Order: sequence, then C-alpha cells, then structure tokens
Amino acid sequence: MRRIRVRITVFRMVLAVEVAAIVIFVATDRWKRITAGRSANYRAVAGGHAVLAKGFREEAEWNPASLRMARWHEFLSREFEQAAAHPWGPVPLSPLSPPAGWTPPIVEGSRPR
Repeated sequence: MRRIRVRITVFRMVLAVEVAAIVIFVATDRWKRITAGRSANYRAVAGGHAVLAKGFREEAEWNPASLRMARWHEFLSREFEQAAAHPWGPVPLSPLSPPAGWTPPIVEGSRPR
C-alpha cells in the first residue's frame, strides 16, 4: 500500500492558521459576551454602592453612626469595581450592613477621617 504524501506549502500553512483563528474566535465569542455582561453588571452594582456611600456620608454630618455605613459601601464599591475589572473571578458578597467587628481597610493614599 502506498503512503499518501501531503505537501506543506505556504498557502496550506496560511489556510491552516486562518481556520484555527476562526475556530478560536467562535469558541471564545460566547465567553467574551458572558464576561462583558458580568463586568457591566458589577459596574452597576459598584455605582449603586457609591451612591449609597455618598448618601451615608452626607447623613454622617448630623448622624455619626452613618460614617461606618458610608465606609462599608465605599468598600463594597471598590470590591465590585475590582470584580468588574476581573469578571472571571469570584463575586464579592453584598450584605447591606457590615458584619460585626468589621473595620474599614486602610487604602493607600488615603488618610483616616
């Protein structure tokens, strides 16, 4: 039985690369759409926490207990912004009030208030 010989030409190599590129594009397109949707969702949640933080900050002028809630929502806003930048990672929890014993983390470049 004769062995079939396939000639590898430049045209066939370019054709193989094009076919591989199309297959990879089709295979990853769904994943890209899913992560883009997650990222948009996380940014919306982060925006909601930023609005809540701003409201609690304004309320903290006459109610000092609101300052802790403002810091909590600022923390959650940063967490969801980070999740939006990396939508393939774990999703942070979003409880409405901080857990008992929670202290705000120190952020570089900020000073305690």
